[in-house]
Amino acid sequence: MYDLVIIGGGPAGVAAGIYAARKQLKTVLVTEEIGGQSVVSEGIENWIGSPKIHGAELAKAFSAHLGAVKGDVVTLALHERVESLTSVGG
Repeated sequence: MYDLVIIGGGPAGVAAGIYAARKQLKTVLVTEEIGGQSVVSEGIENWIGSPKIHGAELAKAFSAHLGAVKGDVVTLALHERVESLTSVGG
């Protein structure tokens, strides 16, 4: 049982995971890989704090930041894909 399920390991998913860890929410982050679509980008020129960064380098930074804060409250379900969601409650 988790407090939070995050689907996707792109910038928004990783940010959500970092904030969840800070709030000590028991979380699972489900993603095929950390970085999302940015991994395949040759150069990202709209990332605040960096005039241009290679997608793979940005993904490494995401992974390092998440790894530094996740502790035992954020579980990574890497190489996984969510195919459907079903509502089970009211």
